[in-house]
Amino acid sequence: SLKFGLALTGMVSNLSSSPKLRLAGSFDFRSAEEMTLFAEAKARGGLSLRMNLSMRDSLVTLYGSADFQYLNLKMPPLVSIENMNGHIPFHQKLDLRDMSLVQETKEVSALYASSPFNYERLRGYNLQRGENISNFKIDRITAMRFSAQNLEMDVTFGNSALHIPRLVGNLYDGNLYGNLLVDLKSLKLGGRKLNLEEVEYRAYLQFSSVNFSEMTGLGEKIITAEKSLTGDIYLRGQGVIPTGDLEAKLDITQVSAEVLSRIFDFLDPEGTDPGFEMTKTFLDQKFKVIGIIPIRFRPRWFSCSVRHGNIYPSLHADVYAAVPFIPVPFIKQLIRLPMPIRYDRIPLSVILSQMGAEKEEEY
Repeated sequence: SLKFGLALTGMVSNLSSSPKLRLAGSFDFRSAEEMTLFAEAKARGGLSLRMNLSMRDSLVTLYGSADFQYLNLKMPPLVSIENMNGHIPFHQKLDLRDMSLVQETKEVSALYASSPFNYERLRGYNLQRGENISNFKIDRITAMRFSAQNLEMDVTFGNSALHIPRLVGNLYDGNLYGNLLVDLKSLKLGGRKLNLEEVEYRAYLQFSSVNFSEMTGLGEKIITAEKSLTGDIYLRGQGVIPTGDLEAKLDITQVSAEVLSRIFDFLDPEGTDPGFEMTKTFLDQKFKVIGIIPIRFRPRWFSCSVRHGNIYPSLHADVYAAVPFIPVPFIKQLIRLPMPIRYDRIPLSVILSQMGAEKEEEY
């Protein structure tokens, strides 16, 4: 069943010379079945908008709130969002001449600092003073092949940007924490299609105890903490499908030899990179120094930088004796390894293709 409602009240003056308009309205959407919105986008659930609108000449000011009730949204093949619930306030200006969002200031306040920890310290204070922020929940979000569950976030929309200064959730048996900013100042609302290729975003995310095998489908499920991933990632890019505009830094600060081998398999499924293959050999075998001391290699952390459309992997590792009575510093004096170990660059397009991402120009 579908329920749809629209109500408007207001006043209009000076239509010929300098038009002025004031409206107060509401919009309600309820659908128990999936409905097509545009192109392949579909929605199911409930959405209520309460909005005030004022216009002077070509400048429109909108403010109000959006209430989500178990709203589901699908935009294949990019993203699927299940059970959105919560209240999001908004305050935005729109220029009717080119149907663009107006960004009044480029500065991001201390409330949305780059580190989520800075925001966390101020969160209670700002909520008490009535900042334009609300709590929002999503049961599951799936982007391409990957998904996160039980997401809870603080959200606000205004100044041509979507702010999520606090985000917590679950990621493949592990935990997720961070923030996100989506800059929509370049978005044009005119025309039949939305071009999202100039939308800018940045995010900082921390993850812990993530099940890499379940995430990638490589190998049997890993359930022990020692064989999971812990680290952080910073992203800055433009467009729905990242290309050469994406900058990113991934640091995996807790990784075992077994999981690292599976990361290499994910980055190089054909096994053609000699650097990855040689490192896996070092991780799997024992070697002897001076013919008698057995040694092994142990990964400390693994990093990937993304720039100019390529991924640049690197590894920091330790060497240690496979017998307990020989100290690590002594072994390091015998075997001096140049760190970090740097591997050949990998085109980002290859990984995106492996993840199932397809380039789309417009939506």
